[in-house]
Amino acid sequence: MNGREELTAVDIPWGGRSPAPSETAPARPPVEPAESAPRKSQATRLVDLALAAGVELWHSPAGDPYVTLPTDGHREHYRLSMGAVRDWLARRHHAETRGAPGSQAIADALAVLSGMARYDGAEHATAVRVGGGREAVYLDLGDPTWRVVEITPAGWRVVTDPPVRLVRSRGMLALPEPTRGGSIAELRALLHVASDGDHRLLIGWLLGALRPSGPYPLLSLVGEQGAGKSTAARLIRRLIDPHVAELRAEPRTIDDIMIAATRSRVVALDNLSHLAPWLSDALCRVSTGGALTKRELYSNDDEIIIEAVRPTIVTSIADIITRGDLLDRAIAITLPVLPEGDRLPEAELWRRYDAAVPGILGALLDGVASALARERVIVIDGLPRMADWAVWVTAAEPALGWPEQSILSAYQTMRGTAIEATLDGDPLAVAVRGLSRPWEGTAGELLARVTPASRLPRGWPESPRAMSAALRRLAPGLRRLGIEVSTYREAGTGGRRLIAITTQEDRPEEPSRPSQASQGRHSVGDFGDGQGDDRRSLASPDQARVGDGCDRCDGCDDSGPVFSTEDTDHAGLF
Repeated sequence: MNGREELTAVDIPWGGRSPAPSETAPARPPVEPAESAPRKSQATRLVDLALAAGVELWHSPAGDPYVTLPTDGHREHYRLSMGAVRDWLARRHHAETRGAPGSQAIADALAVLSGMARYDGAEHATAVRVGGGREAVYLDLGDPTWRVVEITPAGWRVVTDPPVRLVRSRGMLALPEPTRGGSIAELRALLHVASDGDHRLLIGWLLGALRPSGPYPLLSLVGEQGAGKSTAARLIRRLIDPHVAELRAEPRTIDDIMIAATRSRVVALDNLSHLAPWLSDALCRVSTGGALTKRELYSNDDEIIIEAVRPTIVTSIADIITRGDLLDRAIAITLPVLPEGDRLPEAELWRRYDAAVPGILGALLDGVASALARERVIVIDGLPRMADWAVWVTAAEPALGWPEQSILSAYQTMRGTAIEATLDGDPLAVAVRGLSRPWEGTAGELLARVTPASRLPRGWPESPRAMSAALRRLAPGLRRLGIEVSTYREAGTGGRRLIAITTQEDRPEEPSRPSQASQGRHSVGDFGDGQGDDRRSLASPDQARVGDGCDRCDGCDDSGPVFSTEDTDHAGLF
């Protein structure tokens, strides 16, 4: 075979055929794989999409992460944990890839964005519905284009990109665009109030609610069944903060009311039958400012801080504000009964209301502009507890066409009437007022003297310590009626702490005040042992008045009833 062995294909027993070497492809050298960029995860692509869209990442003073989203020619501000941000990311991803992102990818992307907002972003204060400061106030209209009313001392206008970060929460509704030339008198025709003074107090509360910072007086609407309390609360709230949940039921915990305060501008509690001590104390905090701290979920040492100060409305059939600290912060208005012939179908009432709201809101904004222009030059003698609110509404009055301090005058009249009514309805206050004065003795002796032999009224103090706490709450109101409740230390080592109940006629003229060194007694604000050789005179200027904050003096005594916030069943909640 020409010296060569011819190679042929060989049959394979199982039916296959082994190819001859000549039939196989020639061998090729191995090819090195080309280097390629690592594939991005879905979470990374989401972060890149967000940054490419021009989002702004920032954080609040408390460190909470926020994002500003550019949407349809305007900017929207959200907390990064809100569902609206998740929806925006998912929509953005689908627009770019026509695919749906996984839930874990969105969670991972939000975690990265939150870290960037907290550590790399700028710090900005946030506000709900109303924000700003002493130079300008901003009212969020709540419409889809995120328009805002800017109010300055020169007037007001509608803008689209304010310098403040107004955030929104679920349930907020839009306000109508305000119009010029309206009058607050239009509100009087819709709200059935008993007097011009009550009408001015309502307007004063609304003006205060448009102030960017507190404190804010609580508005208490009282009236019998059919007086239109709930409708009045809805009318008032819709003027400045319309919401899906206009009126809320009585909260069960402090968490409920504090969370509601952070999510809306106005907190409105409807048809309350009783104010528990903890709820009364919580409303004080919401009125003048306070914070709730609690342990963060799934952590051992991290805290969640919920802080809010908000205008608040409560409605009730009876006078439920019985504690002096809340009464000092309240505007109490009793609504008269609606005559049968004056009632309107709800559809007609709201039709008239919707037609009048733009003009009423415009008139209120005129008042806010006046308040901004005049707040710093207003001087009022004898400011009440809500001093900042009193100055604000007084500065707004020229734009309303009212005499200066007419709102404050109505407030002072209301406050005196409310305090007297509250004391008349408090069994302990009635008993103290019925004592033959002057009276002095220990808290235990006073408890034995005034406790009725029959069934005890609700909330009656059951111990000398509780009696001391109850007197502290009643003291400011009793003082307005000319009854002074004070405490002093009996002379001698281990002297008892005595209570003196007197009137102005019972107190002699005050002698000249001796020096601290010559007294040898425990004076208010000192950290002495409270022991001395001389009994303190009832007329002494160092005499501690119950309710005047003699906590240091009370705190260093272990031998008798003391005046302490620990005496109350709502202490330590904040």
